[in-house]
Amino acid sequence: MRIPYRFVRGGTYHPPPVHEVERRLAELDAYCDVRSRVQDVPRSARIRGIFFHNIELVLERSGKLDEYRSLFPETFSGLRWYPLGDYLVRLALAGSLVASPQLVHQGMEEIGRRHVVVISQSLIGRTLLRFLDPDPRRLLEQGLAGRRQTTDYGRWELEFTGPRSAVVRAFDEYMWFESNLLGAAKGTFEAIGVPVEARAVLDSPYSGRHILEW
Repeated sequence: MRIPYRFVRGGTYHPPPVHEVERRLAELDAYCDVRSRVQDVPRSARIRGIFFHNIELVLERSGKLDEYRSLFPETFSGLRWYPLGDYLVRLALAGSLVASPQLVHQGMEEIGRRHVVVISQSLIGRTLLRFLDPDPRRLLEQGLAGRRQTTDYGRWELEFTGPRSAVVRAFDEYMWFESNLLGAAKGTFEAIGVPVEARAVLDSPYSGRHILEW
């Protein structure tokens, strides 16, 4: 597998220790499909740099930021667009640092839980979302609008199935819907202080549903 290291526009770049990154990715093969997933990502799929910032903030809280930066010393502009494959590699390895290689999905879920808070406090969040709506229904609508502003691949759909329930359907979603993005769903409700029961149902590796009840 060729790991997608690219020059980072708007930031600084240093060649990463490729062999060490590849060794760690190989170690994850038994627990996470990151290497095959990166191969499936369309070359056109991009995300905003704020996603990379979220990883670093979670790792800083976990005391693992220095180890992560020894692997990935680049810096990113929060508003610029970057290849999704680059992010998936960093997300998986960050998840293994937050938890362990064996518990990489738990680590990625924790990174997802923090994402909505980071977005809402960032320049792009203040510009595009302004605030987190305290009403869960409007919050979910806001979340889909925010996704359209921060990613440019795949499709999500929102359906309200009851007064206090909803289903979010994802198509062509390459972030781990059952762990990282499930954590983001939980974190969205935690950010406004509303308890939620959230579970993921996968229809395929890259499509599925979040079933939410609050």
